[in-house]
Amino acid sequence: MNDKFEKLIDRLSQKIRLSANPVPGFIVGLSGTDSIVTFILLYEALKRYNREDRLYGIHYVNEYRKKPSWFEKDIIPWLAETYPNTRLEVHTPLGGNFDQQRWADLHLRALNEIVVNGFGEKKLKLFDPGQNYWVSGCMNATEKALGNYSILSNSVSIQPIQTIYKGEILDICVEHNVPEIAIEMSQIPDCFCGREEIAAHNVRLIDEIITYKLDPSKYDPELLAEVYAYVQETKRANDFKNRTPFNV
Repeated sequence: MNDKFEKLIDRLSQKIRLSANPVPGFIVGLSGTDSIVTFILLYEALKRYNREDRLYGIHYVNEYRKKPSWFEKDIIPWLAETYPNTRLEVHTPLGGNFDQQRWADLHLRALNEIVVNGFGEKKLKLFDPGQNYWVSGCMNATEKALGNYSILSNSVSIQPIQTIYKGEILDICVEHNVPEIAIEMSQIPDCFCGREEIAAHNVRLIDEIITYKLDPSKYDPELLAEVYAYVQETKRANDFKNRTPFNV
């Protein structure tokens, strides 16, 4: 196993054991490679205490989709088979499949079971003490450095992969035999999740720039200039997130 990832599992498992506030379990939104690696990390840490049943993953979809999403079709079954005893579900968040609605739904389900009565009405039933979940984020180190995350995505109880860069995320996926489609989709531009074309096509180059490990001789000068400009502009545009919430 990747040594850095193994050490991260060790640290997380120790935090679970030593936490002043008992850790009841984790709930995580599932959508791509970052969330898959987060799910694997949480699973491995909980498994050390035979508590992998306290991991709850949700993939959010559009209510009127004509066919299953690639994640719903290929990744959810793989996760269920590879990481047994976990809770995996597919839902449409109230209000539509938007960032703010997904995070609201996760926080709701972290504290409540949603039950349907005989009339088809959905009701909230508060979990018994210790049966709730901590909401986990999926922000990687590259997103953190660039500020490429939503404010709501940082309103969580834990950010377990904030020290892992995007290129490392892809390596961990390969090592854990994550279906190839997830790795392919992570390197395709996606306006829905805010992944621009230049970022999707230059994952490792961006990591080298922000970690100061770049060897300029390996790259075309025009590409370097373009990616450098992207990194600088993205950091500038997102810098306000380091200062929020604003104090008056």
